[in-house]
Amino acid sequence: MADEPSNDLLRDWLQSVDPLGGFELLTELLPDAGVFVVNSERHIIHWSQGAEKILGFRRDEVVGEH
Repeated sequence: MADEPSNDLLRDWLQSVDPLGGFELLTELLPDAGVFVVNSERHIIHWSQGAEKILGFRRDEVVGEH
């Protein structure tokens, strides 16, 4: 369907709004979701409030770790 945005357009838009590709926005919309993001070196770069609640580790304890 020509009127629907492609996944690439949506991804590009999310990255322009949020460098983590929408994860910040996603975790705001779903505060109980346990979301964390790792980079190519397997360092944790994002840790949601839901992940804190579910896994019991604070953001400052895990961001930057393997």
